Amino acid sequence: MTTRTVLSVKELTLASSSWRSEGAVIVLASGCFDPLHLGHIQHLEAARKLGNILVVGVASDRIVNEYKQKAGGPRRPFMPAIVRAGIVGAIKCVDVAVINDASCEIIEAIKPHVYCKGAEYRDNLTPDLEDELELLTQYGGRLEFVSGEMVQSSSAIILASTSCQKS
Repeated sequence: MTTRTVLSVKELTLASSSWRSEGAVIVLASGCFDPLHLGHIQHLEAARKLGNILVVGVASDRIVNEYKQKAGGPRRPFMPAIVRAGIVGAIKCVDVAVINDASCEIIEAIKPHVYCKGAEYRDNLTPDLEDELELLTQYGGRLEFVSGEMVQSSSAIILASTSCQKS
């Protein structure tokens, strides 16, 4: 097993072949983690329980900016991808972090046995999630909705902190 680290998609693909040959169950979770909060940690811990290897996709700076930046709001990403991936990769339950532009890219590369999304997506299948689900079903992977007790929003945390600074 690879020690906790940040890998490229190419390195991750090679590692996943080794894990599969060893019989590991590969779990993938993904997100922006901008900033990381307790809800993220609980989600990742729940995901880890579903397999032997937990791979975490960390959205690239471009993706965070595209999906999270709001007009007049604080600059996003709050932290650069390499910092977010390093923090996520250092979490005890995480085996590997990878920076990516789309979860489909990682799903195609490693074909995880399980792909975990937060419970808030259960009734909110976004177009991206529909594409991810289609890829999973092509090779027999499954989608699981897992979350911890804490439901938080990184955007809300950032907005709250910036409004406190203005007061």
